[in-house]
Order: sequence, then structure tokens, then C-alpha cells
Amino acid sequence: MCRFIVLILLSMILDFYPYRTAEARNDMEGGVGLGAVTGTPGSNKFAEIFYLDWSLSREQRTELGRVWTSVGPMVQLVAPGSYTQVAGAIVTKFHWFPKFGKENQNIFGIVPLLGLGGVHTQLKSENASTLRDMSYYATTGLSLDFNLIKNFGASLTYMHNFHHITLGNGHGPDSGSDGFFFSVRFSR
Repeated sequence: MCRFIVLILLSMILDFYPYRTAEARNDMEGGVGLGAVTGTPGSNKFAEIFYLDWSLSREQRTELGRVWTSVGPMVQLVAPGSYTQVAGAIVTKFHWFPKFGKENQNIFGIVPLLGLGGVHTQLKSENASTLRDMSYYATTGLSLDFNLIKNFGASLTYMHNFHHITLGNGHGPDSGSDGFFFSVRFSR
């Protein structure tokens, strides 16, 4: 199922690409973030996210501001230790940068996101055994993006992750976690 979704999204990207022009939004944007994931079987942990986005639609300038959509891969890594988690997803984002101030500048943006993928989890228990599980991974979230200079910005992101991790050995099923991240992003 996941391979099917990835193939559909890739075909959409390749299909839309020839129709974009020089006036379109920056074709690619990437970022890296640091933060924490809470509510996991390993309690609260330090985490990192990495993402890459391709614009699917031309930037539209409306009375409410600038809007466009993007899609791309995202990886969430909970640092190795007693609890390790690696999650990957294809994420779709809707970018809205409202007009602000007298000069209608687009200083910050509101970016809801939705993604689907898979997660691998590993927990080293007290008796030196290692418990592992793999699950689906669906994420929803909201970012506040700030444009700092032309091709550089920062983001504050909240994500709620849906999954079904069952490690056993007293670690019951875990159906979700929350992530909070501060990211820097670059575009070309």
C-alpha cells in the first residue's frame, strides 16, 4: 500500500514539473530541525527531522496573501540510545503566507501538513533484551514559517504522529506521539 502511494505521488510530481514556469514558487525547499518527541514508549526524547519539498502548484497571490502546495519526503529520527525511532513519510503541505502590515509583506506563513509512511522502533529493556516493532506512520501538524532572508527561513512545528507500536514485555500498544521542532529551511 505504501509503495502504491509513493508511486502515485512521484507520478504527480513528474507530471506537474513540465508545466511550471519561471514565475512559479521556488522548485525545492529543504530543512533540518531539532526538538523533542513526547508520549513514546521510551518517554520524552530528543529528536531531529529532515525534509525536502517540491512545489506542486504555482504560487498564487490573493487578497489574503500567497498560497501554494508542496510534497516531499520527511524523516523523523529519535536519537539512538535506550529508545530509537526512525519514521519516514511522504508529506503534503499547504503554504499560506498572509499579508501583514501596511506594505502587505509576507513575513510569516501558516503551513498545515499531512503525511503517510512507516516507522521502526527499538527499545532496550532493563534485562538487556532489545524489543523491536514496525508500524504505519501518519502525521498531521502545523508549522509557523518565518522568512528571514531571500532563500533562508525558520519554522516552529508541532506534529501529532499516529502509529501502533506494540513492543510487548510490559510496554503496551502506543498509538501516538507528539513532536515539537525548531527548523531552519533553505530554498533554491
